[in-house]
Amino acid sequence: MPTSASHSLLSSIRALLWTAPLVMAVNPTTLGVLVSLYAIGYLALCRADVAWASLRHAPVPLILLFVTGLGLLSSLWAVNPDLAVSRAWKFLLVMLPLALLARQCLKLPEPSVKYCARALIFSVGLAAVLLVIQIYEAFLLAAGSRVLSAELVAIKLNVPVAELAIIVWCLPLCLKVTQAALGCALVVGLTFGLTILAVCAGDGLAPRIAMGAGALIWLTGYFKPRTAALVVGIAVIAAHVFALAVVPTLYRDREITARIGDLSISHRLEVWDTVGTLIHAQPWLGYGLDNSRAIPASAEISEITGTPRRIPLYPHTVPLQAQLELGIAGVLGFYSLLFYLLKCSLSMTRMAAASALAMLAAGMSIWCVGYPLWRSAWIAWLGFCAIAISAVESEHRSQRG
Repeated sequence: MPTSASHSLLSSIRALLWTAPLVMAVNPTTLGVLVSLYAIGYLALCRADVAWASLRHAPVPLILLFVTGLGLLSSLWAVNPDLAVSRAWKFLLVMLPLALLARQCLKLPEPSVKYCARALIFSVGLAAVLLVIQIYEAFLLAAGSRVLSAELVAIKLNVPVAELAIIVWCLPLCLKVTQAALGCALVVGLTFGLTILAVCAGDGLAPRIAMGAGALIWLTGYFKPRTAALVVGIAVIAAHVFALAVVPTLYRDREITARIGDLSISHRLEVWDTVGTLIHAQPWLGYGLDNSRAIPASAEISEITGTPRRIPLYPHTVPLQAQLELGIAGVLGFYSLLFYLLKCSLSMTRMAAASALAMLAAGMSIWCVGYPLWRSAWIAWLGFCAIAISAVESEHRSQRG
Protein backbone atom coordinates (compact mmCIF):
# COMPACT_ATOMS: atom_id res chain seq x y z
CA MET A 1 0.00 0.00 0.00
CA PRO A 2 1.33 3.46 -0.83
CA THR A 3 2.04 5.69 2.12
CA SER A 4 0.61 9.18 2.50
CA ALA A 5 3.99 10.63 1.55
CA SER A 6 4.28 8.55 -1.63
CA HIS A 7 0.68 9.37 -2.57
CA SER A 8 1.38 13.10 -2.19
CA LEU A 9 4.54 12.75 -4.27
CA LEU A 10 2.72 10.79 -6.99
CA SER A 11 -0.11 13.35 -7.17
CA SER A 12 2.36 16.22 -7.35
CA ILE A 13 4.51 14.64 -10.06
CA ARG A 14 1.54 13.58 -12.18
CA ALA A 15 0.13 17.10 -12.04
CA LEU A 16 3.50 18.53 -13.11
CA LEU A 17 3.87 15.98 -15.93
CA TRP A 18 0.44 16.95 -17.21
CA THR A 19 0.91 20.70 -16.91
CA ALA A 20 4.48 21.55 -17.97
CA PRO A 21 4.31 20.25 -21.59
CA LEU A 22 1.08 22.17 -22.19
CA VAL A 23 2.59 25.37 -20.79
CA MET A 24 5.63 24.77 -22.99
CA ALA A 25 3.43 24.57 -26.08
CA VAL A 26 1.26 27.60 -25.28
CA ASN A 27 3.55 30.05 -23.45
CA PRO A 28 7.10 28.72 -22.92
CA THR A 29 8.43 32.00 -21.49
CA THR A 30 6.52 31.37 -18.25
CA LEU A 31 8.07 27.94 -17.64
CA GLY A 32 10.93 29.25 -15.53
CA VAL A 33 8.57 30.82 -13.02
CA LEU A 34 5.75 28.27 -12.99
CA VAL A 35 7.78 25.06 -12.86
CA SER A 36 10.23 26.31 -10.23
CA LEU A 37 7.41 27.72 -8.06
CA TYR A 38 5.65 24.37 -8.30
CA ALA A 39 8.78 22.56 -7.13
CA ILE A 40 9.33 25.06 -4.31
CA GLY A 41 5.70 24.64 -3.24
CA TYR A 42 5.98 20.87 -3.07
CA LEU A 43 9.27 20.97 -1.14
CA ALA A 44 7.78 23.45 1.33
CA LEU A 45 4.55 21.52 1.92
CA CYS A 46 6.22 18.09 2.05
CA ARG A 47 9.49 19.12 3.66
CA ALA A 48 9.16 16.38 6.27
CA ASP A 49 9.43 13.77 3.51
CA VAL A 50 12.68 15.15 2.08
CA ALA A 51 15.95 13.61 3.30
CA TRP A 52 17.70 16.94 3.66
CA ALA A 53 20.77 15.50 5.40
CA SER A 54 21.58 13.29 2.41
CA LEU A 55 21.83 16.31 0.12
CA ARG A 56 25.33 16.98 1.43
CA HIS A 57 26.48 13.98 -0.62
CA ALA A 58 24.30 14.60 -3.71
CA PRO A 59 26.52 15.76 -6.62
CA VAL A 60 23.93 17.69 -8.67
CA PRO A 61 22.79 20.09 -5.91
CA LEU A 62 26.44 20.60 -4.93
CA ILE A 63 27.40 21.46 -8.52
CA LEU A 64 24.48 23.89 -8.75
CA LEU A 65 25.56 25.56 -5.51
CA PHE A 66 29.13 25.74 -6.82
CA VAL A 67 27.98 27.48 -10.02
CA THR A 68 25.82 29.90 -8.04
CA GLY A 69 28.66 30.75 -5.69
CA LEU A 70 31.00 31.20 -8.62
CA GLY A 71 28.49 33.49 -10.30
CA LEU A 72 28.17 35.64 -7.18
CA LEU A 73 31.95 35.75 -6.82
CA SER A 74 32.31 36.78 -10.47
CA SER A 75 30.49 40.02 -9.66
CA LEU A 76 33.79 41.23 -8.18
CA TRP A 77 35.34 41.45 -11.67
CA ALA A 78 32.27 41.37 -13.93
CA VAL A 79 31.67 44.00 -16.59
CA ASN A 80 28.21 44.50 -15.06
CA PRO A 81 28.16 43.18 -11.46
CA ASP A 82 24.38 43.59 -11.12
CA LEU A 83 23.79 41.19 -14.01
CA ALA A 84 26.01 38.55 -12.39
CA VAL A 85 24.33 38.77 -8.97
CA SER A 86 20.74 38.78 -10.24
CA ARG A 87 21.32 35.91 -12.67
CA ALA A 88 23.10 33.79 -10.04
CA TRP A 89 20.12 33.99 -7.69
CA LYS A 90 17.63 33.32 -10.50
CA PHE A 91 19.64 30.28 -11.57
CA LEU A 92 19.64 28.89 -8.03
CA LEU A 93 15.91 29.53 -7.48
CA VAL A 94 15.02 27.76 -10.72
CA MET A 95 17.42 24.82 -10.82
CA LEU A 96 17.92 23.76 -7.19
CA PRO A 97 14.22 23.07 -6.45
CA LEU A 98 13.89 21.15 -9.73
CA ALA A 99 17.00 19.10 -8.95
CA LEU A 100 15.63 18.27 -5.50
CA LEU A 101 12.24 17.30 -6.95
CA ALA A 102 13.93 15.05 -9.53
CA ARG A 103 15.74 13.39 -6.65
CA GLN A 104 12.44 12.88 -4.83
CA CYS A 105 11.00 11.14 -7.92
CA LEU A 106 13.37 8.25 -7.33
CA LYS A 107 11.32 7.49 -4.19
CA LEU A 108 8.17 6.75 -6.20
CA PRO A 109 7.09 3.12 -5.68
CA GLU A 110 7.26 1.08 -8.87
CA PRO A 111 3.46 0.61 -9.21
CA SER A 112 3.11 4.41 -9.36
CA VAL A 113 5.54 4.80 -12.25
CA LYS A 114 2.98 3.57 -14.79
CA TYR A 115 0.65 6.46 -13.90
CA CYS A 116 3.47 8.95 -14.45
CA ALA A 117 4.34 7.38 -17.80
CA ARG A 118 0.75 7.62 -19.03
CA ALA A 119 0.48 11.23 -17.92
CA LEU A 120 3.65 12.15 -19.80
CA ILE A 121 2.63 10.30 -22.97
CA PHE A 122 -0.72 12.07 -23.26
CA SER A 123 0.51 15.51 -22.17
CA VAL A 124 3.42 15.52 -24.63
CA GLY A 125 1.08 14.23 -27.34
CA LEU A 126 -1.36 17.06 -26.68
CA ALA A 127 1.51 19.57 -26.63
CA ALA A 128 2.63 18.31 -30.05
CA VAL A 129 -0.90 18.79 -31.42
CA LEU A 130 -1.04 22.34 -30.05
CA LEU A 131 2.33 23.20 -31.59
CA VAL A 132 1.39 21.87 -35.02
CA ILE A 133 -1.85 23.88 -34.89
CA GLN A 134 0.15 27.02 -34.07
CA ILE A 135 2.56 26.35 -36.93
CA TYR A 136 -0.39 25.90 -39.31
CA GLU A 137 -1.86 29.20 -38.07
CA ALA A 138 1.54 30.84 -38.63
CA PHE A 139 1.57 29.71 -42.25
CA LEU A 140 -2.00 30.95 -42.75
CA LEU A 141 -1.06 34.31 -41.24
CA ALA A 142 1.96 34.58 -43.51
CA ALA A 143 -0.10 33.62 -46.56
CA GLY A 144 -2.41 36.57 -45.94
CA SER A 145 0.41 39.05 -45.31
CA ARG A 146 2.49 40.94 -47.83
CA VAL A 147 5.21 41.63 -45.27
CA LEU A 148 5.63 38.45 -43.24
CA SER A 149 7.06 35.20 -44.55
CA ALA A 150 6.00 31.84 -43.13
CA GLU A 151 9.52 31.30 -41.77
CA LEU A 152 9.52 34.68 -40.01
CA VAL A 153 6.17 34.02 -38.36
CA ALA A 154 7.27 30.52 -37.30
CA ILE A 155 10.49 31.74 -35.64
CA LYS A 156 8.67 32.37 -32.35
CA LEU A 157 7.82 28.65 -32.25
CA ASN A 158 11.43 27.51 -32.55
CA VAL A 159 11.94 27.30 -28.78
CA PRO A 160 8.91 25.10 -27.97
CA VAL A 161 9.64 22.92 -31.01
CA ALA A 162 13.22 22.46 -29.76
CA GLU A 163 11.91 21.59 -26.30
CA LEU A 164 9.52 19.06 -27.83
CA ALA A 165 12.45 17.53 -29.74
CA ILE A 166 14.07 16.77 -26.37
CA ILE A 167 11.20 15.40 -24.28
CA VAL A 168 9.88 13.19 -27.10
CA TRP A 169 12.81 10.80 -26.52
CA CYS A 170 11.42 9.96 -23.08
CA LEU A 171 8.30 8.46 -24.69
CA PRO A 172 9.84 5.10 -25.76
CA LEU A 173 10.65 4.47 -22.10
CA CYS A 174 7.13 5.53 -21.09
CA LEU A 175 5.70 3.11 -23.64
CA LYS A 176 7.71 0.25 -22.17
CA VAL A 177 6.57 1.15 -18.65
CA THR A 178 2.92 1.06 -19.76
CA GLN A 179 3.63 -2.36 -21.33
CA ALA A 180 2.93 -1.00 -24.82
CA ALA A 181 -0.79 -0.43 -24.21
CA LEU A 182 -2.53 0.12 -27.55
CA GLY A 183 -3.80 3.62 -26.75
CA CYS A 184 -0.40 4.72 -25.47
CA ALA A 185 1.36 3.22 -28.50
CA LEU A 186 -0.92 5.11 -30.89
CA VAL A 187 -0.33 8.39 -29.05
CA VAL A 188 3.45 7.88 -29.01
CA GLY A 189 3.50 7.14 -32.75
CA LEU A 190 1.34 10.19 -33.48
CA THR A 191 3.53 12.37 -31.25
CA PHE A 192 6.71 11.37 -33.05
CA GLY A 193 5.05 12.07 -36.39
CA LEU A 194 3.83 15.50 -35.27
CA THR A 195 7.23 16.31 -33.77
CA ILE A 196 9.00 15.52 -37.03
CA LEU A 197 6.41 17.63 -38.88
CA ALA A 198 6.91 20.56 -36.50
CA VAL A 199 10.70 20.31 -36.73
CA CYS A 200 10.67 20.21 -40.54
CA ALA A 201 8.07 22.99 -40.89
CA GLY A 202 9.88 25.39 -38.57
CA ASP A 203 12.76 27.68 -39.40
CA GLY A 204 15.10 26.57 -36.62
CA LEU A 205 18.36 24.72 -37.22
CA ALA A 206 18.66 23.66 -33.56
CA PRO A 207 15.46 21.52 -33.42
CA ARG A 208 16.51 19.63 -36.56
CA ILE A 209 19.95 18.88 -35.15
CA ALA A 210 18.34 17.85 -31.84
CA MET A 211 15.96 15.44 -33.53
CA GLY A 212 18.74 13.86 -35.58
CA ALA A 213 21.14 13.63 -32.63
CA GLY A 214 18.41 12.18 -30.42
CA ALA A 215 17.57 9.48 -32.97
CA LEU A 216 21.20 8.52 -33.49
CA ILE A 217 22.01 8.34 -29.78
CA TRP A 218 18.77 6.52 -28.90
CA LEU A 219 19.52 3.77 -31.41
CA THR A 220 23.14 3.56 -30.29
CA GLY A 221 22.24 3.78 -26.61
CA TYR A 222 19.72 0.96 -26.80
CA PHE A 223 22.36 -1.50 -28.01
CA LYS A 224 25.61 0.11 -26.78
CA PRO A 225 24.90 2.60 -23.97
CA ARG A 226 28.55 3.13 -23.07
CA THR A 227 29.39 3.90 -26.69
CA ALA A 228 26.48 6.35 -26.87
CA ALA A 229 27.58 8.11 -23.66
CA LEU A 230 31.12 8.36 -25.00
CA VAL A 231 29.85 9.82 -28.29
CA VAL A 232 27.82 12.48 -26.47
CA GLY A 233 30.76 13.52 -24.30
CA ILE A 234 33.23 13.61 -27.19
CA ALA A 235 30.76 15.49 -29.42
CA VAL A 236 30.27 18.28 -26.86
CA ILE A 237 34.02 18.62 -26.34
CA ALA A 238 34.57 18.61 -30.12
CA ALA A 239 31.96 21.34 -30.59
CA HIS A 240 33.70 23.40 -27.89
CA VAL A 241 37.14 22.97 -29.45
CA PHE A 242 35.79 23.60 -32.96
CA ALA A 243 34.17 26.89 -31.97
CA LEU A 244 37.25 28.01 -30.05
CA ALA A 245 40.11 26.82 -32.26
CA VAL A 246 38.84 26.08 -35.76
CA VAL A 247 36.20 28.76 -36.37
CA PRO A 248 38.68 31.71 -36.37
CA THR A 249 40.58 30.09 -39.24
CA LEU A 250 37.37 29.38 -41.17
CA TYR A 251 35.91 32.81 -40.54
CA ARG A 252 38.99 34.67 -41.74
CA ASP A 253 39.34 32.56 -44.88
CA ARG A 254 37.44 34.70 -47.39
CA GLU A 255 37.17 31.87 -49.91
CA ILE A 256 35.38 29.67 -47.39
CA THR A 257 33.07 32.36 -46.01
CA ALA A 258 32.09 33.39 -49.53
CA ARG A 259 30.73 29.89 -50.13
CA ILE A 260 28.47 30.01 -47.08
CA GLY A 261 25.06 31.07 -48.27
CA ASP A 262 23.26 30.69 -44.93
CA LEU A 263 23.20 33.99 -43.01
CA SER A 264 22.53 32.14 -39.74
CA ILE A 265 25.72 30.08 -40.10
CA SER A 266 27.76 33.15 -41.09
CA HIS A 267 26.42 34.99 -38.05
CA ARG A 268 27.38 32.14 -35.73
CA LEU A 269 30.89 31.95 -37.18
CA GLU A 270 31.38 35.66 -36.55
CA VAL A 271 30.02 35.40 -33.00
CA TRP A 272 32.26 32.42 -32.19
CA ASP A 273 35.28 34.20 -33.66
CA THR A 274 34.50 37.22 -31.45
CA VAL A 275 34.06 35.00 -28.39
CA GLY A 276 37.37 33.24 -29.04
CA THR A 277 39.18 36.56 -29.20
CA LEU A 278 37.60 37.66 -25.91
CA ILE A 279 38.46 34.37 -24.18
CA HIS A 280 42.11 34.63 -25.23
CA ALA A 281 42.18 38.15 -23.78
CA GLN A 282 40.82 37.05 -20.38
CA PRO A 283 41.02 33.24 -20.08
CA TRP A 284 41.18 32.55 -16.35
CA LEU A 285 38.31 34.38 -14.63
CA GLY A 286 36.02 35.33 -17.50
CA TYR A 287 33.85 38.43 -17.76
CA GLY A 288 31.20 37.61 -15.17
CA LEU A 289 28.05 35.50 -15.05
CA ASP A 290 25.53 36.46 -17.78
CA ASN A 291 27.82 39.29 -18.89
CA SER A 292 28.32 38.23 -22.53
CA ARG A 293 25.94 40.93 -23.77
CA ALA A 294 27.56 43.55 -21.51
CA ILE A 295 31.07 43.20 -22.96
CA PRO A 296 31.91 46.38 -24.92
CA ALA A 297 32.11 46.21 -28.71
CA SER A 298 35.53 45.81 -30.32
CA ALA A 299 37.11 48.17 -32.81
CA GLU A 300 36.75 45.60 -35.60
CA ILE A 301 33.76 46.10 -37.91
CA SER A 302 31.29 43.27 -38.46
CA GLU A 303 30.97 42.14 -42.06
CA ILE A 304 27.35 41.21 -41.45
CA THR A 305 25.97 44.26 -39.62
CA GLY A 306 28.54 46.87 -40.61
CA THR A 307 28.83 47.96 -36.96
CA PRO A 308 31.58 47.33 -34.36
CA ARG A 309 31.72 43.63 -33.54
CA ARG A 310 30.16 42.49 -30.27
CA ILE A 311 28.21 39.56 -28.88
CA PRO A 312 24.59 40.40 -29.76
CA LEU A 313 22.80 38.44 -27.02
CA TYR A 314 24.78 35.30 -26.14
CA PRO A 315 27.62 33.22 -27.66
CA HIS A 316 25.30 30.65 -29.32
CA THR A 317 27.17 27.73 -27.79
CA VAL A 318 26.98 26.92 -24.11
CA PRO A 319 30.49 25.51 -23.47
CA LEU A 320 31.93 28.73 -24.90
CA GLN A 321 29.54 30.83 -22.83
CA ALA A 322 30.56 29.04 -19.64
CA GLN A 323 34.22 29.68 -20.46
CA LEU A 324 33.69 33.28 -21.57
CA GLU A 325 31.74 34.30 -18.49
CA LEU A 326 33.21 32.12 -15.72
CA GLY A 327 36.62 31.17 -17.05
CA ILE A 328 38.30 27.86 -16.22
CA ALA A 329 36.03 27.25 -13.22
CA GLY A 330 32.95 27.65 -15.43
CA VAL A 331 34.24 25.01 -17.84
CA LEU A 332 34.93 22.71 -14.88
CA GLY A 333 31.39 23.15 -13.53
CA PHE A 334 29.77 22.57 -16.93
CA TYR A 335 31.67 19.39 -17.75
CA SER A 336 31.36 18.05 -14.20
CA LEU A 337 27.58 18.18 -14.48
CA LEU A 338 27.55 16.77 -18.02
CA PHE A 339 29.76 13.78 -17.24
CA TYR A 340 27.95 13.06 -13.99
CA LEU A 341 24.65 12.91 -15.88
CA LEU A 342 26.24 10.61 -18.47
CA LYS A 343 27.48 8.39 -15.66
CA CYS A 344 23.99 8.28 -14.12
CA SER A 345 22.46 7.22 -17.42
CA LEU A 346 24.75 4.19 -17.55
CA SER A 347 23.37 2.91 -14.24
CA MET A 348 19.85 2.70 -15.70
CA THR A 349 18.17 -0.16 -17.53
CA ARG A 350 18.80 -0.39 -21.27
CA MET A 351 15.62 1.40 -22.39
CA ALA A 352 15.95 4.07 -19.71
CA ALA A 353 19.61 4.63 -20.63
CA ALA A 354 18.70 5.01 -24.31
CA SER A 355 16.03 7.60 -23.52
CA ALA A 356 18.19 9.51 -21.04
CA LEU A 357 21.16 9.63 -23.41
CA ALA A 358 18.95 10.68 -26.34
CA MET A 359 17.48 13.53 -24.28
CA LEU A 360 20.97 14.60 -23.23
CA ALA A 361 22.19 14.45 -26.82
CA ALA A 362 19.24 16.50 -28.07
CA GLY A 363 19.66 19.11 -25.33
CA MET A 364 23.42 19.39 -25.74
CA SER A 365 23.19 19.62 -29.54
CA ILE A 366 20.79 22.55 -29.19
CA TRP A 367 23.08 24.18 -26.64
CA CYS A 368 26.07 23.80 -28.95
CA VAL A 369 24.50 25.76 -31.84
CA GLY A 370 22.27 28.23 -30.05
CA TYR A 371 20.22 29.21 -26.99
CA PRO A 372 21.69 30.88 -23.91
CA LEU A 373 23.02 29.10 -20.86
CA TRP A 374 21.08 31.01 -18.22
CA ARG A 375 17.59 31.65 -19.69
CA SER A 376 15.20 30.60 -16.91
CA ALA A 377 12.50 29.10 -19.15
CA TRP A 378 15.03 26.99 -21.04
CA ILE A 379 16.92 25.59 -18.05
CA ALA A 380 13.59 24.99 -16.28
CA TRP A 381 12.57 22.78 -19.19
CA LEU A 382 15.83 20.83 -18.91
CA GLY A 383 15.10 20.43 -15.21
CA PHE A 384 11.62 19.18 -16.05
CA CYS A 385 13.15 16.62 -18.45
CA ALA A 386 15.27 15.34 -15.56
CA ILE A 387 12.14 15.04 -13.43
CA ALA A 388 10.35 13.18 -16.23
CA ILE A 389 13.08 10.58 -16.75
CA SER A 390 13.41 10.10 -12.98
CA ALA A 391 9.65 9.64 -12.58
CA VAL A 392 9.23 6.98 -15.28
CA GLU A 393 12.37 4.93 -14.68
CA SER A 394 10.87 1.84 -13.07
CA GLU A 395 13.93 -0.16 -12.05
CA HIS A 396 17.14 0.43 -10.08
CA ARG A 397 15.56 3.41 -8.34
CA SER A 398 18.59 4.30 -6.22
CA GLN A 399 19.49 7.75 -4.95
CA ARG A 400 21.85 8.95 -7.65
CA GLY A 401 21.70 12.68 -6.92
